[in-house]
Amino acid sequence: MSAMIGKGSGPRGPASRHNHGGGSRHAGARAYLNPTPKKAPEGLVMLKANGDNIMSWTNTFASHCEMTYGTIAGFIKDDKYPEREALTAAKIEERFPGTSQAIANKMLIENMTNIMKQEQKDKEHKFEMFAILESVVTEEGWNRVKSRNGFADALEKKCPLKLIRLIKTEHSLK
Repeated sequence: MSAMIGKGSGPRGPASRHNHGGGSRHAGARAYLNPTPKKAPEGLVMLKANGDNIMSWTNTFASHCEMTYGTIAGFIKDDKYPEREALTAAKIEERFPGTSQAIANKMLIENMTNIMKQEQKDKEHKFEMFAILESVVTEEGWNRVKSRNGFADALEKKCPLKLIRLIKTEHSLK
């Protein structure tokens, strides 16, 4: 029986040139003419093209990002990124009086190392939040946002703060 199975054929003979899969050869054209609307990722809300739900959209997005990414997501409501404050020798002396210079130096180095690690995480989280923002705006709304001044800069820097400002501005005008 294996002698009957050759390249391009199956156990029942050569592969058919006809579409017997039940689909239409024009199915792709139908999908293009009637595109399926984008759906927001689970737990998020899609921003309506006219911006009617901008407040609930913002609150849902902010809550999701704060739970997922932590304090860096504060920019959504505060309109600025949180500042990572470094320890100083004076702050250590004020908080822990009598700390030796060697221990204070060790604390300063550890604090700077932690800040640098957090800044790297923040950078990764900003990139992820930028991508999420794109997924929760309708195609129509996204196209309008892309045409606004400042979009190219937000895109190049993958800056979710700049992007959410553009989204809010565009959808508040409609």
